[in-house]
This record gives sequence, structure tokens and C-alpha cells, in this order.
Amino acid sequence: MFSLVIVIIAIALFSLMMFAGSNYVDFEAAEKSRQTETIKSGFMGLSIAYDAYRNTYGKFPNDISDFVPRFTYEPVALDGSSWSYDITNKKWLCLSGSEFSALNFKSALRFQSKMSVDAVFVAASCGATSNMAEPIFPATVSITYWVKS
Repeated sequence: MFSLVIVIIAIALFSLMMFAGSNYVDFEAAEKSRQTETIKSGFMGLSIAYDAYRNTYGKFPNDISDFVPRFTYEPVALDGSSWSYDITNKKWLCLSGSEFSALNFKSALRFQSKMSVDAVFVAASCGATSNMAEPIFPATVSITYWVKS
């Protein structure tokens, strides 16, 4: 009988520890990390191709099709988003989508935190110079990466 009481108490304590510990585990961490690396590799690839085009031709590209696929592959975009380039001032690259989830938004913020403060902005439209507050999801979100010229 004493052993049965000890086993029941042990199961109860184990259950309590497992339940309390699960609040500290970020179950989205692996997916956030994957999406952050997708965003980062996309911007870095496009940025290198942008510089290669400028070095090769001595001018700014007129459209993203000038340096994709000639200088780089078209990077993978997050679900429901697409890549674009500032054809007016030729100063930024952008990943935007109208169906960003909370996880996509967190991944964008994580990417932004790894970059220079003045290089990346997460906002409602491309070409932004300030960040937006967290929207209601799904939302239209754009990640603007300002390239050095």
C-alpha cells in the first residue's frame, strides 16, 4: 500500500513538472528559424546579384529581371509572398505578401533583429523607413531591405 501511494505521488509530481515545463518550450522555434534563414538567404542572394549587376554594367538595374536569373536564382519566398525591387530609386529589395501569418511576422522580426538597424524595416508596404506595430493576422506585411549604393 505504501508503494502505491509513493507511485501516485511520483506520477503527480512528474505530471506537474511536465505541464509547468511545457510553457517554456517554443514549439514554433524550428519553423521560425527555417523561415528566418529563408528570408535572409533570399535577401543576401538578391543583394549580391544587385552588386554584381552594378559592377558588371556600371549602372543600376531597371528591374529585378535584370539580375534574376542572370546573376542569381530566384530565391524561395514565404508562402503567399513575392520578391520585388525598387524600380524608381533603385535602393531597396522587398519581400511582401497579403496573407502573412503571426509566425511569418515573428520570423520577419527575427530576421530584422539580426540585421543593421537602418537596413531592414517590417511594415505594411515596400520602401518603408519605419516599422509597423503587430497587426491582426492574416495581414499585409512587407520586409524592406535597403541596399548599399
